[in-house]
Amino acid sequence: MDKVFEVTLGHPPEDKSHARASLELPATPFELRDALDSARIRDGRDMKMEITWSAEDLRFLTDGMGEWTGKPTELFLMNALAEKYVRMDLTEFYAFEGMVKMELEKGEKQIPAARLYDLASSVNCCHVVPEAADNASLGRFYVDGGFLPEYDGLPETILQNLDYAKIGREARKGEGGVFVDGGGYVVQHEDFVEAAKDFVPQEPDYTILLEVRRGEQTATLKLPASPQEMNAALDAVGAADWKDVDFQCVDCKAPVLIEAVTECGSVEQANRAARTLDVLTDRQMTVYKALLEAKWFSSLDEAMEMAGQLDQYILSPEFASAEGVGLSCLQTVMGDDEAALVLPHVNLYAYGVSLIQRFNYSMTTYGAIERRDGEPVRESDRQTVEAKTAENHQAKPHKKRREPSR
Repeated sequence: MDKVFEVTLGHPPEDKSHARASLELPATPFELRDALDSARIRDGRDMKMEITWSAEDLRFLTDGMGEWTGKPTELFLMNALAEKYVRMDLTEFYAFEGMVKMELEKGEKQIPAARLYDLASSVNCCHVVPEAADNASLGRFYVDGGFLPEYDGLPETILQNLDYAKIGREARKGEGGVFVDGGGYVVQHEDFVEAAKDFVPQEPDYTILLEVRRGEQTATLKLPASPQEMNAALDAVGAADWKDVDFQCVDCKAPVLIEAVTECGSVEQANRAARTLDVLTDRQMTVYKALLEAKWFSSLDEAMEMAGQLDQYILSPEFASAEGVGLSCLQTVMGDDEAALVLPHVNLYAYGVSLIQRFNYSMTTYGAIERRDGEPVRESDRQTVEAKTAENHQAKPHKKRREPSR
């Protein structure tokens, strides 16, 4: 599916978290939840959302809109808006553009996501007149079409001398219509739909979602699945055996595994993976996603092995950056008041990096992850530490010498 928006999620200024996440819309249900997880936006807390990119023909919507602050529902509404956009035909798109311009002409500098979703749901509440590109052509359309009874029956000599631009301008102002580039004239003919008030983000009823294909026939398969459900997917595409079909992972509770599920090539293996992920709690899933990012994996089998090792790791989601690690440690050691005094004189980044190396943290999108036994999360990290230790040992003189005075 074509991407419509790119958004960046973060926290309001009063919330000192540095955690952020970027996401392309429309996104899958688990991709949306993963972005909120990465940005540490939980329990209905306010978030900051900024549209950093949009499809070219939606610039009228996003130029100068800046940042929004609101609840996570704003993200789900923007995603639903993006999904509506990709299904719009040209007339519906022009109707949507016209409605947005109507809102902006009311003096609105920033339209809330809920209102945008209402407008996208109301494209059938407007008339679009493609041939009316300006006031003059709008006036002529209204007169010739018989929409203005006062001009009916006038002789052609009078009609030729009418000020159609004035007629069109008065009609447009009277009914609150707007012109849109390339799309003509848009005017509302009934009340907009209030769709956002009833909008509820749907929870996925699967752990892994597959698209099964045989030739031109497709079906979706929600995993974990029973043998009967798997057979029903085969029947839907007219296949007798899984060897006769191709499948692609469309969504996964751990989005980083989407490609690995597709590449495993075995629906039975994908179903086993879904059963493994299905029993993880939300907290365990966050730890697991951090571990997958920190430790890396080369196959779905290897990723599933890691799902059984979660009790060996600790995740600190409050650490979103090296500076955050440094600040937290400083405040713990000195207290908030004393730490505030020395902060202007401390390189928090360098201090945080030193702490990360000392405690063998691996910084991930979800926070800092570490092994309970204090060993490096990755074997390559151990080798790096050992190499640095050997290098430092060789560089040190055998005899202790006095440091120069400063």
